[in-house]
Amino acid sequence: QPSAIKGAVHLNMLDAQGALRDVKALSLSLDCDLTPAEIRQLALRFAKAGAALGAVEISGPFDLAQQEGQLAVAVRGIDRQVLNLAGALGGMDFNQTSLSSTNRIEITRHAQAITVNGQMTADRFSVTQKGQTTPALDLAAAYHLTLNQPNSNLMVRAFTLTGRQGGNELLRATLSKPMWI
Repeated sequence: QPSAIKGAVHLNMLDAQGALRDVKALSLSLDCDLTPAEIRQLALRFAKAGAALGAVEISGPFDLAQQEGQLAVAVRGIDRQVLNLAGALGGMDFNQTSLSSTNRIEITRHAQAITVNGQMTADRFSVTQKGQTTPALDLAAAYHLTLNQPNSNLMVRAFTLTGRQGGNELLRATLSKPMWI
């Protein structure tokens, strides 16, 4: 068993055409620094022509042998250009959308129980597809979830979703008590 793993992988899109033409000049970098007891850094970063388009970063104590730990997972400013990668084949454009999220993830019982406590924001969320565009909304969600894999169930302990347009609240959904799925 290695005492540490440290490395990086970089991918640069030199050319792209058709539905994926927007990925031209996109670069991805994956950096990892981990030990059998800790994820010091696991980061996937997106950039285009040197400009940052967002990142997904994971860190925290994690016992690889026991598959248990407490991780911080952050999604930082995922730009529309990154989102358009997922929507390109479906002809979707995410306009000026930007995503961010912060999460605390606790993994216990040999990865049989996973608890996620976090929040997510989607600023200026709007999608254009086949000439139709949704109005831009600022969405925010807060959640506290527990997955029990042996029982194949999910407990939604808390969930709140709000949507604003031009400073006015248009949507509010709140879970009044925990719910099993």
